[in-house]
Amino acid sequence: RLEQMVTDYLAPILHTPRPIQALILGCTHYPIIRPLLQRLLPWPAPLLDPALPAVRALQQMVQTTGLAACQPRSSMRFCCTGQTTHFATAVSSWLRQPVQVEQVRLQSVLLSH
Repeated sequence: RLEQMVTDYLAPILHTPRPIQALILGCTHYPIIRPLLQRLLPWPAPLLDPALPAVRALQQMVQTTGLAACQPRSSMRFCCTGQTTHFATAVSSWLRQPVQVEQVRLQSVLLSH
């Protein structure tokens, strides 16, 4: 079923007369299906995962703005645009402590800036 979903999603790319030069894995779950993507592409193309460069850019920004200097009693605020219960479960598992998650609407975030 996953293979059919990916094939359907990639149909415009798979049926183009000119092969793509690269495929950017622009979502967090795409690296998980990297082997399937490589197998389905009819020609060799690099699969580019932007996660590491994004993390490096964030790390640099955090260091240059002084945000990395967290105090021992700093607080954490978790927000998501999707299902809060699933996100809270995942974050609680990673941090090994219960967390509260607030749901936000992107439109309200964009309008506040």
